[in-house]
Amino acid sequence: SSPVPSCTLVEYAGTKVLLNAGWDETLSASPSANNDDVTVDAHNRLPVLPKKLPSDIDAVLICDSTLSSLGALPLYFGASKKDKFGRAPRSLSGEHTTKKNPPFLATYPTVKMGQMTLYDHHASLSLDGVHPGYTLEDVDAVFGKDSFHTLKYSQTVYLPLDEDEQSSTTTKTSTSNKNKLLAITPHLSGHVVGGCYWILKQLSDDTEVVLVPNYHHAKEKHLSGCTLYKFGVNADALVTVPGGPR
Repeated sequence: SSPVPSCTLVEYAGTKVLLNAGWDETLSASPSANNDDVTVDAHNRLPVLPKKLPSDIDAVLICDSTLSSLGALPLYFGASKKDKFGRAPRSLSGEHTTKKNPPFLATYPTVKMGQMTLYDHHASLSLDGVHPGYTLEDVDAVFGKDSFHTLKYSQTVYLPLDEDEQSSTTTKTSTSNKNKLLAITPHLSGHVVGGCYWILKQLSDDTEVVLVPNYHHAKEKHLSGCTLYKFGVNADALVTVPGGPR
């Protein structure tokens, strides 16, 4: 009963933000008949993802370390070398050598555990004789230096990121909001260690959009409960998954 892998595009305050890039083997049954861009790999029956994601993404926000949040990162943003099936991980424009990946934003536990999650998923499918669609080199490329920007809870970063901010693995709070359009802040979501939901605040009018696909309100032995009741009450729009997983 884990959440369905998903990817949500949010166009807000003059920016394009991608919320999660999820994928796992539960999507391998058959692609949607209404989506002509999705085909099935004849070698292993896993779906070949759409060739392109929306262009000019300003940032990719990852909520947690589960496959439903980051399982497709190595498929779209991995290394440029093709795998044995002739497929190459797609960048945003499909130009693997010239297009630079957008910055990925997540908490530090999400980055560390997410990398191990993808390693384990690759090993699990490989032991079953199924090619996962990505290599370990793709995973290393996604989680390599300057790819992820780690944030603490309640730490705010402003989009678009400057060049010096994009080259830093740890995003620091900008001292000047000149030419900035959107403030992004992660907050505790419970659910899993390091899990977060995101608050997007348009700087021109202080309107807020809250992105909270998964959260858990109860406090557990190793996790505090979600802080949505504290930081999300003034939201002008709420993006969530009503009714729970699936």
